Amino acid sequence: MNDLRDMTDSQLLDYLKEKELIKRAQEFTVDGFKAYFELTHGGLVVLPHLMPIVEKIFECYTEKNQMALEVFRGGAKTTTVTIGFTTFYIGHHPDTTNVLIQVGDDIAKDNAKEIADTIEFNSGFKAVFPHIVPDKNRGWSQSGYYVQNTSMDYGEWVKLTSKTKDPTVVGMGYASRGIIGKRATGLLIFDDIHDENNTRSHRELENTWQTVIKTIMPLAVPNQTLKIMIGTPWLDDDVLRRLMKSGQYEVVSVPAVKNGKYAWPERFGEDELEKVKLEIGDISYAQMYLLDLSKANEMGLKRSLLDPRYPNTPETEFLLREKRVIIGVDHASTLEDNLKRKKNYDPDYMTIAVIALMDDGTAVLIDGLRKNKITAAEAEVLFWNFVSKYHERIDLIGVEAVGKGEMFYDRISTSPQRVYRMLPFNPGRTAKGVRFEKVLGKVFRTNRLKILDDPENDFLEAFEEEFVKYPLASHDDTLDAVYWAVFAAQGHLKMSQEEVYGNTVGVVKKRKRRRKSRNAQAIGALANVGRK
Repeated sequence: MNDLRDMTDSQLLDYLKEKELIKRAQEFTVDGFKAYFELTHGGLVVLPHLMPIVEKIFECYTEKNQMALEVFRGGAKTTTVTIGFTTFYIGHHPDTTNVLIQVGDDIAKDNAKEIADTIEFNSGFKAVFPHIVPDKNRGWSQSGYYVQNTSMDYGEWVKLTSKTKDPTVVGMGYASRGIIGKRATGLLIFDDIHDENNTRSHRELENTWQTVIKTIMPLAVPNQTLKIMIGTPWLDDDVLRRLMKSGQYEVVSVPAVKNGKYAWPERFGEDELEKVKLEIGDISYAQMYLLDLSKANEMGLKRSLLDPRYPNTPETEFLLREKRVIIGVDHASTLEDNLKRKKNYDPDYMTIAVIALMDDGTAVLIDGLRKNKITAAEAEVLFWNFVSKYHERIDLIGVEAVGKGEMFYDRISTSPQRVYRMLPFNPGRTAKGVRFEKVLGKVFRTNRLKILDDPENDFLEAFEEEFVKYPLASHDDTLDAVYWAVFAAQGHLKMSQEEVYGNTVGVVKKRKRRRKSRNAQAIGALANVGRK
C-alpha cells in the first residue's frame, strides 16, 4: 500500500508509530534501544524490571565500561541484553568485533545464531539498519558471523575492518580453546557461565575464575570494550559475585521479589513463585530467585538436626547387630564415564547407605560406602562385597534407577548373586532441594532417623559434611543414598506421601507418572517394608 490516502485510520496510526520508532532507534540511547526492542519484538516493550540494567549499560558505555549484573532465573536477561542489546549495538557499531561467552559452546553458539538471525531476517532490524547485512563471503556460520555496511564501498569497508581478523560476533564456551587469539573491540558479554559442574568444588570454581581473568578478560581492549557479566549467582565466591564485590564493576541486582514487590508480577507473581519454591526447594529458591545466598546458607541443613546422635556403646553395638536393615544406593558415574569428560572433572561418588530399623518405628543411619573413580565392573564387585556384610538382615535394597543407575540396577537385579529383595526408584521431577531439605531434614528433625555417633566411619563423616554444607558442598552423593534408604523405609517410618515427596505438588506429579513407570508395583510394595 504505497499511498497514505488508501490507509484506514488504524493503519495510518501504526505506520506513523513505526516511523517514529525507527527514527528513535537510529539513536544510540536508552530511548533508542527501547524503540528498537519494540520494533524487533513485535510490539513488546523492554520489561520494567530490566530497565535499570538497560540504563546502567548506556551509563557504563560512556564511563566505567564494565558491569556485573545479576537477574533472577527466567528474568528474560538473555533476550533483552545478550541478544537484544548486542544486535542494537552491532547496528550502530558494525565495524566492531563482539564475543559472547557462556558456560558451554552449544548454548553460546545457539545465542550467537539468534543474534545472526535477527540481523539477517528480522524486519525491525532491517527497518532501522537497512545498510547492515550479512557478509557471507567472509563468513556466516557458527565459527563466526561477519556483517558489512552497504552504505560504504565494499573495498573501503574491508579496509576499515581489516585491523582484526575476528568476526563481528562469535559465541564460545568459557573453556573453549578457540578463545585464544580472539579480540573483542566492541562487546565482551558473559552470560551465565556457571553450572553445577564448575561450582561443585573449590578447585573447579578457582579454575573457572582463573580462566576468566587470565584467558578471557584480555580479549577486551582497555578503555574501549564494554564488558558485561550477567547471570544468576550460584555461590558467594563464583565469578559473578567476585566481580560484584571487587568495587571495579558497576552493579545491578534484580531479584524476583524484594520487600514484597514482584519484579515481573505477570510471569512470576506470588502464586507462581510459590509453585517454584515447592518444586525446587527453599534453598535453591533463595539462590535463584531471591539472589540471596546468605539466606540460602541460613536455610541450609543444620548440624543441629543430626543431634542427638545415636550412642555408640558396646550395648548399642550389640543391639544394632540384631536389627534388620534397609540399604539405599546411588550409583553415579563410573571411570568410563569420567574419561569422556574434561581432565579436571571432579567425578561423582558411588554411595551406599545402611539404616537399621528399630522396634519403635524409627531408624538409625549406621554405615555406608563412598567410592569414586571406579569402573562399572568394580562398582558391581564393591556393591556385592559391601551388602554381603549384612546378608540375612537385609529387608530391602532401593536403587536410584536413572540413566547409568538404571543400567546398574538391571545388572545387579539379574545377577546370580542376587539373594536380596531389590526395587528400582526414580525421583521423577522431585528436585534434590526438595528431597534433601524437606524429606531428610524432616526425618532427622522429627527423630525418626538418627545418625550413629561413630567419628571413625568414613561414610558417616562424609554424610555429615555434605549435609551441613548443602547446597555448597562439592558433592551430595551420600545425601542421595540416604534419601533412597529413607524412601525405601517409608512404611516402617510411617511417612505420609507428602513427607515422602517433600510437598503435595511432587505427590501429584509422581502419582501421574506412576501409571506408566516401571516403579509402579515397586513403590506400592513399600507400605509393609520393615514391618513385622
